[in-house]
Amino acid sequence: MKTIVYAHPWDGSYNHAILTSITEKLETKKEPFQVIDLYKDGFNPVFTAEELKHFHKGETPYSLVKDYQEKLKQSTELVFIFPVWWWDLPAMLKGFIDKVMLSGFAFIEDQNTGTLKGLLTNIKKNNRYLNINYR
Repeated sequence: MKTIVYAHPWDGSYNHAILTSITEKLETKKEPFQVIDLYKDGFNPVFTAEELKHFHKGETPYSLVKDYQEKLKQSTELVFIFPVWWWDLPAMLKGFIDKVMLSGFAFIEDQNTGTLKGLLTNIKKNNRYLNINYR
């Protein structure tokens, strides 16, 4: 299943037009997909003191993060739709990556070498863009 991670607050944006185009194409093709809409969900990208107590253990007290992790476990492909603000991704998306892609969920670290091993092996590795006509 494709999972679209969408990070834009305004429904009138070009990013929202891209989201609409992609979801309409997927619906037409009857391809299964799900959307994680960070602003619509009210996702808070800021770590609280309570969350940081759990962070180094790869845990979270935040139920929305656990829901997102479950969605990512069901995913075979990820599509990120977001604006580039100040030459970088928005803080909302950075917070998603920080809070959701936790140690023990998204990766593990080899204690001897310090190398990281990815755990989300259900997500296909490819470098292709969705070929979608946006008009």
